[in-house]
Amino acid sequence: MIGKSGAPPGNKDGNQGKNGATSGNNEKTLGNTHDFPREREDLLEIARPAREKSRLSPEELRRLILILCTDRFLTLHELSQLLKRDSNGLRKNHIKKLVEMKKLRLRYPDVPSHRNQAYKTVQ
Repeated sequence: MIGKSGAPPGNKDGNQGKNGATSGNNEKTLGNTHDFPREREDLLEIARPAREKSRLSPEELRRLILILCTDRFLTLHELSQLLKRDSNGLRKNHIKKLVEMKKLRLRYPDVPSHRNQAYKTVQ
């Protein structure tokens, strides 16, 4: 089945090859996992405080972002959906600061504005 973008469901970028492997970077992302439904439920549970409250302290929201990005790359769009927050506000007020603090790393560090940019917690 093909989605609106011409890509298989769960793969907005259409970057999977014939074997289901992503081209280029093989690290795990939310959209490229075999346990997608269960993992998505887990991530939604982690993000629940942000989804249920329209106002959280910056520290609490950043803590949730770091937990969500542990062991996986998540795009700004995915984080925005999970946290039920505006993507521009997340990027400007939280993601950018976490990257500057070296708490998040970029999937494409040489191209910060890469269309498939994603973020992962630095261990």
